[in-house]
Amino acid sequence: MKNFIYNKINKKFTSKQPHNKGPLYEHINHQQYYKIIFDNFTLNTNNINDCYILTHCGQIVKCVNIIHANINSDPVILGQCFLNKVSAYT
Repeated sequence: MKNFIYNKINKKFTSKQPHNKGPLYEHINHQQYYKIIFDNFTLNTNNINDCYILTHCGQIVKCVNIIHANINSDPVILGQCFLNKVSAYT
């Protein structure tokens, strides 16, 4: 897996469960959360069933941290992107 940052979230959300345990990149030092709730789904970095996303460009990402620069900013999702994908149904 390679490290991945995704910060183009254009939906209404609520962040829950603040923490300060990382992981973080050196230049990022802001409020962190375990969970982010959108209208139609929830990401939870503490739950293996709720920490994976499929991006618009087809990448599978394991979310490892949710970060906010300030209260009015969009969240930044820190994750690990899979380098190899193999179909489980063939």
